[in-house]
Amino acid sequence: MIKKSKLGFTLIELIAIITLLGIIAAIITPVVNNVVKENNLKIYNIQIENIISGAKKWASENVFLMPENEETITLTLGNLKKEGYIDDQLINPQTKKEFSNNLIIKIIKVNNKYKYEITDDLNTDSQNNKNAPTIVLIGENIQYVEINELYEDQGVKITDKNGDVINDYTKLVLKKVGDKYENVSMVDTSTISEYRITYIATDNKLITKAYRTVMVRNTKK
Repeated sequence: MIKKSKLGFTLIELIAIITLLGIIAAIITPVVNNVVKENNLKIYNIQIENIISGAKKWASENVFLMPENEETITLTLGNLKKEGYIDDQLINPQTKKEFSNNLIIKIIKVNNKYKYEITDDLNTDSQNNKNAPTIVLIGENIQYVEINELYEDQGVKITDKNGDVINDYTKLVLKKVGDKYENVSMVDTSTISEYRITYIATDNKLITKAYRTVMVRNTKK
């Protein structure tokens, strides 16, 4: 008698196969996720190095604006893009979005060496939105003033997506105290100090920020 070949699986065999596949998936999925995270982190670090490289190119062409010992100057990714030191579109692999133009690059001089630090402003996704307002600094984004001389902020020009001028904006003056910045009312030139002025414009709930560094120095001593 010829036995017929068995086709398909029994219920118990199917349950066993499904269980086995589930176990394999449970083992493989975390491994795959970790590999993806590690690769994203590597790409993120490469992008950060590209930004720092752009900041160093900016520094090499703006030596007269570089900080002296223990001083800090602030740039943004938007500054570097505008001046052609960085590609227009840099994607953050961890968020799958463009790095914000508000991403802050600090150049600090310590022991006669320059250190570059990056702080990502995570709450400003609208900065890269074409419908967000545009802020143009009047004057340099890094300014030096002699101690006891009057400092006058040259201000900004702000326009909406249609090019119409926006006159209403927020201005914050921060003074560096140690490793932190404290809110103050104005740039006080009576002492050697360092300030960061932040301009914030809002239009239809879209926010744009711009920054200016002001250094009070004594070059006549």
